[in-house]
Amino acid sequence: MISVGDGAAIDTLTAHMYAAFDNRDGRTPDLDGLRKVFLPQCTICKAIPGQEQVQSLDEFIEQRIPLLTHGRLVDFSERETDSRTWIAGNIASRESLYEKSGVLDGTPFHTRGAKQMQFVRLDGRWWISALAWDDAREGFEPPVSLDDA
Repeated sequence: MISVGDGAAIDTLTAHMYAAFDNRDGRTPDLDGLRKVFLPQCTICKAIPGQEQVQSLDEFIEQRIPLLTHGRLVDFSERETDSRTWIAGNIASRESLYEKSGVLDGTPFHTRGAKQMQFVRLDGRWWISALAWDDAREGFEPPVSLDDA
């Protein structure tokens, strides 16, 4: 049986994950806070052609610290625009559409993308156990709504 609490817990983890990268208006990104959201042994995959990466949580955080805190990527934020979550016992998956914007190396950008997240409940609490994402590009345009997928 799915409880409202399970869905709310997964929504909260997802919101924390998206908010961790925000450096608009001089904010300091909460990259270390990702350790409260992701299982320490998780897998994080960037599936953008030519930029593919499979990383551990530590590798993912360490790569983003200089990007988000040393001026290379500024005024950055991303937010979920649509989602669908499926929960089965102690496992769950979430399809997530998002948009992100910022200024990378002096060039403003705004794009959309799709994420897949896997969750697991261990010792009574939910964790993100895997994350994979792909951004819009020639040959891939994420749907505006999961109803259109």
